[in-house]
Amino acid sequence: MNTAADQVRVTTRDIDVPEGDSASSGDLTLMNDRVICTFATRTTPPWGMPPGGILDISPTIDGQPVQDLINIFDFLPDNWCSWPNTYHRVQAVEEGPEKGLVRVERDWGQVQLVTDYTLARGDNVIEVCTSMTNASDQSLDILPGYTLYMKCGHMLTPPGLNGIKEGWTQGALTWSFIGYDQHWSIALHAPYLEYIDHFGQDMFGRLSLAPGQTRTVQAWIQVCAHSNISEILRFELDKRGSDWGTLQGRVYDQSGQAVAEPYVIVEKDGHTLTWAQGKHGSYELFLPPGEYAVQATARHYSQSPAETVRIHARQTTEQDFSGLQAPARIAFRVTDGRDQRPLDARIDILRGPTPAIGFLGQNRCFTDLKAKGQADLTVPPGDYLFAVSHGGDFLCLPREVQLRLEADDGRRLDVCLDLQVRPAEQGWFGADMHHHGDVLDGVTSPEFVLRSQLACGLDVALLSDHDSTEKNGIMAELAAERRVPFIPAMEISPAWGHFNIYPVGPEVTLGLSPGTSTAADIFSHARELGAEVVVVNHPYSTYGYFRSLEHGVAPGGYVDTFDLIEINYQYPVDQTVHQAWELWNQNRPVYLTAGTDTHSVWQDTSGAVRMYVHLNPPLTTDAYISALKSGHAFATYGPLVFPEIPFGQEVSIRPGEELRLNYALAAVHRLTEVQLISEGRTAQHISLNGTEQFRQICFSIQPEHDTWCALVVSDKCGNRAFTNPLWVKVAA
Repeated sequence: MNTAADQVRVTTRDIDVPEGDSASSGDLTLMNDRVICTFATRTTPPWGMPPGGILDISPTIDGQPVQDLINIFDFLPDNWCSWPNTYHRVQAVEEGPEKGLVRVERDWGQVQLVTDYTLARGDNVIEVCTSMTNASDQSLDILPGYTLYMKCGHMLTPPGLNGIKEGWTQGALTWSFIGYDQHWSIALHAPYLEYIDHFGQDMFGRLSLAPGQTRTVQAWIQVCAHSNISEILRFELDKRGSDWGTLQGRVYDQSGQAVAEPYVIVEKDGHTLTWAQGKHGSYELFLPPGEYAVQATARHYSQSPAETVRIHARQTTEQDFSGLQAPARIAFRVTDGRDQRPLDARIDILRGPTPAIGFLGQNRCFTDLKAKGQADLTVPPGDYLFAVSHGGDFLCLPREVQLRLEADDGRRLDVCLDLQVRPAEQGWFGADMHHHGDVLDGVTSPEFVLRSQLACGLDVALLSDHDSTEKNGIMAELAAERRVPFIPAMEISPAWGHFNIYPVGPEVTLGLSPGTSTAADIFSHARELGAEVVVVNHPYSTYGYFRSLEHGVAPGGYVDTFDLIEINYQYPVDQTVHQAWELWNQNRPVYLTAGTDTHSVWQDTSGAVRMYVHLNPPLTTDAYISALKSGHAFATYGPLVFPEIPFGQEVSIRPGEELRLNYALAAVHRLTEVQLISEGRTAQHISLNGTEQFRQICFSIQPEHDTWCALVVSDKCGNRAFTNPLWVKVAA
């Protein structure tokens, strides 16, 4: 029976969504008793997108929003391309009580876009439909779709695509991306799905749009106040017109007692398809006809053996599970083998009973900030292979530890690590120069950013969130407690290029709209905010500045007042490095920097590419930034390069005079090749046999004109280091 509570409303009244991003009472809100969503009508959306997308989505309980789940939901006309936009209109077409409809009208170049968002009374699903009309005289082959960019929780990529960050979707078992946590779930149902990015947060389909033609793209957003994602699969089956059956039963522990909150996980062809969140030992879920592997678990409990279950259309199948074993506990204590002092460390579970559901347990943890070198874990019982590391793959190899944990076990494990290289003792200090926290698409609190960076053997901390310094103050306090220098940064993020700027403290507020600004505006504003360094981040990514310049979509064109260009772990490196070499050929001292662009320290690895900067003590934030900007540094995925003459320095010689370039090299994965690069080409190289971790080398040059020299060093795993140049001036 309908009640007044389940009526649909559309309002501009300020609605407080916990952790929401809407900052204006003029933003339009569409809501009923189960869902609330707020549109970017007046609040500026992230990443330079035009107004009109959804800023906040939350399930509601007893009429109250739970929390904002997303950074943005919006239509993307052609992947994450630049978005030239001249108008936007957001209006309520229907305002309830049976149905609410919000219409968003915008343009993308010469394509007219109209997106309708429809919410029915008592429903928890928002229907979304976008029409695209090509007003140009050119045919377009594009990749349109929707982005549901999560703010928090965990993600389930469409089953069959697990582990694929970006790519085509052949083999996907569903058309749905799911974000979830213990008390909520949200899904983007995309029946047009052909391509994903960011593990499914971006869902695209191929589309050709002839001049004058109109095409539509339809999807649904499903929002639930629980993590029983079986209901999400049932919605998709209903939309497909597919049959389904019911699987239900009870779950018991090793003593025969009902498990209070069991989870029953369903696999199809080796992929996690769905799960049910049970209550008081009972569960129920909905599946298409077929054969599945099904098992039960609970938080920190063991998983039951998988049962093969066959589901029949419109029938109920019973399956109970028993024998779930109680959790085990293990206390890690990690020390330095040289002096037995505690070490910050990362602990990865390489093998063991790791649950498919993210909030039931992680595959990675870190030692504590205050109790250095200590990590106390509660895990399911079973056979484990742990990898314990400090500066793994850079300073030493991870140490693997194999053991079996029984139910109710309590163990202590002392792990001693022998560091093979100690760059800081030679005046070389490491930092990951692109790292996110928990603003917008980042999901890592400042505490865990610092835990991860220290565990990776970094000497300097950095935080660079999109268009925000909100968490820089917290990070600064945490770093100060550990006496670690901290670089407060911000990533200014229009749709056509991202730019790190630093240092910028927590009191700094971005004073322009990235989506309507030019590169000149952004670079100038960065200096006004006190930034000494402007970095071109991931220059050749889909939304990188150099790529946008090549495609003619960077507003204002090329501006050369940036300081550094970034080697980014998420994207291929060679094009960026060759562009740096070309700038050096032009005698421009624009140097390299490097960062992982980590958003989640549990999925990404902090410091997997990093900068080592040389400076004389004391190590301070200002000294580090100054040395980095001066080029006294190298970027590395593993090998370490210690020159006799610092990188970035200028050396003067006479024409034809011999200059000997001496370097000490190190690589825990053993050295294979060293290339001397001059004027953008390999001038000399030394092949190594892959058996040495340390090597002294010397190159001899006799230039007749001004030049520069840099190194590329490779190890046996294919990791490389790229140095900044040594400038050689040949006196007349």
